[in-house]
Amino acid sequence: MARPPAVDKSDVICPISLAFAAMNSTLSCIGINYGTVEEVISLLDRIEPYASLAGRIGADLVQVWQDPSGARLIFASRDGDRLDLLPSFAGGTSCQLAECTMWNPSVAYALLQDGTGQQLTALTFAPEQHRWLQHAKLMPRAAANLVVLGIDLQLFADARDFENSAASLLQADSTPEGLRLAGGSLLSYGPWGEQAEADAFCRLAAVVASAECRRNLATGDPFTLVRGLLLGCEVELCLPASVPVPQPGQVLAGLGYLVGRLAGVPYGHPAALATSSAPVTDTC
Repeated sequence: MARPPAVDKSDVICPISLAFAAMNSTLSCIGINYGTVEEVISLLDRIEPYASLAGRIGADLVQVWQDPSGARLIFASRDGDRLDLLPSFAGGTSCQLAECTMWNPSVAYALLQDGTGQQLTALTFAPEQHRWLQHAKLMPRAAANLVVLGIDLQLFADARDFENSAASLLQADSTPEGLRLAGGSLLSYGPWGEQAEADAFCRLAAVVASAECRRNLATGDPFTLVRGLLLGCEVELCLPASVPVPQPGQVLAGLGYLVGRLAGVPYGHPAALATSSAPVTDTC
C-alpha cells in the first residue's frame, strides 16, 4: 500500500505544546475557544484549584482537570511555569491495544486490535500519561479510551455518499478510479514516518452511532460529542460547535487528532488521581 499523502497542518497546532498561539484548533473540540497562549494560561490559572494532582515526574507536577461535560485538560507545571497541555475527554469506550510504546516525548505507537486479538491497524496517539510512559517498558497489551479531536471534518449523508465523494480519495489528485477510503476507516499518519517526528494526526471516516451537544462549564462554550465506529471499534469524537450535530448513520470524515487514556497506567509518582465515573451530561 502506498504511503498516505501529506496533509497540510500549517494551521493545526499540536495540543501538547504551549509554544504556539493558535491552539484553538484542538481546544475548541472540547469547548475552549481561545486563540492565544496567554488566554490558555489564564484559564489554567483559573481552573488549577479544581484540578487533581495526578503525579510527579522529577520536578514536574502533572495535573488533571475534568469538567462535568467530560472535557479534560492534562497539564504539567514546574516551579509555577506551565510546560504543556493536552485536551482530552472522559469517555467510556474501550479499545484493545498491543505493543504500546512511546515513539517520542509526546506520541505513542500501538497496534489496534479487535476483541479476538486480531490486528486492525497500527496507529500513533497522544497518551494522557505520556510523561510516565517515557520511562516505562513496552506494554504488550493495554486497554485504552481513544478520543478523536475532530480538527477538520466534513459531514456526509451516509457511507455511500462519502465513498462516492472526492473526499474519500486516498490521493487528492487521483482520478475517480483511484484508491478510496471506506466508511468506518481510520488511517493514522504517524506509523508511516520516522519515530522522532511521528505525530497523532489521522484521517478518518467515522460512522455516527449517536451525537449530543455538551457545554464546557469553565468557558460556557458548547461542543459536540459523537460516538462512532472506526474499524468496527466504538470511539468518541469531540467536535467544535461550528460542525453541525450529526445524525446516526451519517459519516464524519477528514482530519483528526488521536488522544488516549491507558487503563491502569499512572501519570507520575505518586498516582494520586482517582478514576472518575462516567461524566455528568451537560446538554446544550
